Amino acid sequence: MRTNHLALVALAVSAFANACVEQTTMLPTASEFIVHAVLDGNLRDQYVIVQRTNGIISAQAPVTGAQVTITAPDGRELIADEVRDSAAIFAARSYQPRVTTVYRISLDKYGVALVPGGTYRLRVRIPADKAEIMGSTVMPAILPAPPNSPVPVVFTRSRDTLSLSWKEVAHAQGYVVTFSSPAETEVVFADSSLTLAGTARVFRIGMNSVVVSAVDVNYYDYFRRSSDVFSGSGLINHLEGGTGVFGSISRLSTMTLDVRQ
Repeated sequence: MRTNHLALVALAVSAFANACVEQTTMLPTASEFIVHAVLDGNLRDQYVIVQRTNGIISAQAPVTGAQVTITAPDGRELIADEVRDSAAIFAARSYQPRVTTVYRISLDKYGVALVPGGTYRLRVRIPADKAEIMGSTVMPAILPAPPNSPVPVVFTRSRDTLSLSWKEVAHAQGYVVTFSSPAETEVVFADSSLTLAGTARVFRIGMNSVVVSAVDVNYYDYFRRSSDVFSGSGLINHLEGGTGVFGSISRLSTMTLDVRQ
C-alpha cells in the first residue's frame, strides 16, 4: 500500500491524513471535480488524484482518461501516466472510497529534479466533460533533506520534552511536523519552533519518525483550515475550475525517537 502527501482532506490518503478533518462544504446535489496534488521535494514520483463528487465523500469516483500535465519552471511539460490498479493504490479510511486511479509523473523518466523556489503549473483536462482545472505552486526554497538518521534517540514519555526549531525558508507559508508510528500518524502545524511534552498524544510507544517539512501557501491554506460548523465557511481553494489543492512540500529534517513509557 503506497502512501504519500497526496490526498488529502477528502481522501485522507497522505502519510499524515489521520490528523486532517473533512473540510469541503458541498451540497449533495453538487457536481464537482476534486484534484489533489502535492509536489514532494523528496520523492522521484509525483502523483495527481482526480475525482468526481456529488458532495458525498463515500460517493467520490475516480476520473479516468484525464490529460494531466505539470509545467516546470523552464517551460518543459511533464505529462502524467494514468495508473490503474484493481486494489487500492493509496490508503483510505473505512468511510472513504478506494483510490484506484492516479496520474503519476516520473521525474526519472524526464531526467529532472524539482527546483527549490521554482514555480510549477498544473493543468488537468477532462475531455469527456470539456472541463479544465488549473493551479500553480512555488516550491519551498530548500534542497531535499538527507535520509533519516539511523540512530534513534531514546525518548521517555513520563519525563522528556521534545523541542524543535528551524530556520525560515523562502516561499514557505508554514511548516508541518509529522509524527509517524506503526499505529498512527499525526500532524502539527507550526511557525519556526515546536515544543511538546512527552505526554502529548502524538508520541506512541516504540519507534516514531518525526519529520519537519516546509509547505507552500496552497498546502498551508488547504490543510490547516477546517470547516466552521456554524458559518459553513470551509477550505481555501486556490484551483481554477475545480476544488482541491496543488501544493508543494519539502522536508527540512528527520529524526527517529525510541519512545518509552
